Amino acid sequence: MLLAEILVATSSIRPRADVRYCIHALARRLAKTHNWTVALKTLVVIHRTLREGDPTFREELVNFQQRGRFLQMSNFKDDSSPIGKWLLLCIF
Repeated sequence: MLLAEILVATSSIRPRADVRYCIHALARRLAKTHNWTVALKTLVVIHRTLREGDPTFREELVNFQQRGRFLQMSNFKDDSSPIGKWLLLCIF
């Protein structure tokens, strides 16, 4: 999915359920991956959507975070390469 499609899907013209679904999908992608490149790309998409997207995304992201653990990278385990562990330690 392109960033432009995500920005449209999380805009105020869409139902809040669609925005929540996008956040849930990004959270699930981040939680299930064991590859540093996928984790980094997911974090970049979240960051750009927060910066460039509709305030609806920010509001729903705050609501999503209050219900559970999101963006908790302490449990991340990279199985793809040794550089991934180093890179994510530098980021966080």
